[in-house]
Amino acid sequence: MLLDVLDRPERLGDLRRRGLVGERTHVVAVGVDHRVPTEAELTRRAALWGVRVVPDGTIVDTGEPPPVPVPPPRRTLLLGGSRSGKSAEAELRLAAEPEVLYVATGPSGTGDPEWLRRVRAHRDRRPAHWRTIETTDLAGLLRSADIPLLIDGLGTWVAAVFDECAAWPGGDGSTREDGGNGKDGRNGGDGRDAVAARCDDLVAAWRQTRVRVVAVSDEVGLGVVPGTASGRMFRDTLGRLNQRLALESEDATLVVSGRLLPLPV
Repeated sequence: MLLDVLDRPERLGDLRRRGLVGERTHVVAVGVDHRVPTEAELTRRAALWGVRVVPDGTIVDTGEPPPVPVPPPRRTLLLGGSRSGKSAEAELRLAAEPEVLYVATGPSGTGDPEWLRRVRAHRDRRPAHWRTIETTDLAGLLRSADIPLLIDGLGTWVAAVFDECAAWPGGDGSTREDGGNGKDGRNGGDGRDAVAARCDDLVAAWRQTRVRVVAVSDEVGLGVVPGTASGRMFRDTLGRLNQRLALESEDATLVVSGRLLPLPV
């Protein structure tokens, strides 16, 4: 069986999903071209997908079981700025998995044509056999999931949690620094405490999860200081969450212009 794994690695995942490729199947790269810029990148991608890259002339004994692959990291955090390539890298990491649950934390795009185009672009490039769920209950999913998760992303999750907890300064997006406690008692300190509790729960679930998870998050601390209290609060909350999740991750990587910078402990 031949397939163009460089172009469509998800087809390998679909074969695994249907039981046509299993643990005793030799998956070997042959006739590799130059669509991947370097041999090191080819080797990296092949390892992600469970594909062996062997020198020309190698004789593969299909009567013997294939080498046991190195298990992937259970928890991966991919950080980057806007249009850095972090979402595409996350999809690449899980492309050859037989099953993946894609977790979308952002708005659906209703009423915003530009955002809707972004959502559709993400959806169109995902493998057809992946499942998708739109939710902010990340802690619950991390505790209950039985297939790999791709969470995209934590920045929109933090924004949604601020909305759900009515924690924005002033409760109406204003820039007042006094917390803007509203009549319902949920704005200001109470709302911020609720956001902190949600972040604590997410970190605990991330630490305890039994499934493979790849999460995308925004690195928001490299620019100018935001000019509003809401912007500063969002930046600080997401920055602290990124730090805590990175400490609990086997793999944390910064994506810059499509290039990967692993972040060692």
